[in-house]
Amino acid sequence: MHSGVGLLTALEISRKIMGNVHFAKALADAQEGVREGRSLAKELRKSGCYPIMLSHMVAVGETSGDLENMLQKAGSAYESEVNASLEGLTSLLEPLMTIVVGGIVFCIVISVLLPMADLIEVIQR
Repeated sequence: MHSGVGLLTALEISRKIMGNVHFAKALADAQEGVREGRSLAKELRKSGCYPIMLSHMVAVGETSGDLENMLQKAGSAYESEVNASLEGLTSLLEPLMTIVVGGIVFCIVISVLLPMADLIEVIQR
């Protein structure tokens, strides 16, 4: 929309590049509702796929006439949320991977040392 693309065209483009079929279907339904003159915010809320905060931000953007700016703010907010979630997941995975690698190294060391201990025991007899 920042480049001058109309709302219906922007919804069509977004729907085509979306990987999730459920979200794409909800966006297609919202596009049809907007084409018929209904509010984008109400259509997004009706679908149930999109977060409530997004529909509220879209409603504010539609009311103020600055939908493009509100969509950019919503995108930035959700991007920050996803990045924070990924950082949390990464911080949990690092110790877990360290434990797994340590377990693998322990198994390798044991598999090398046990036959050596058996061999030493046989030699001592």
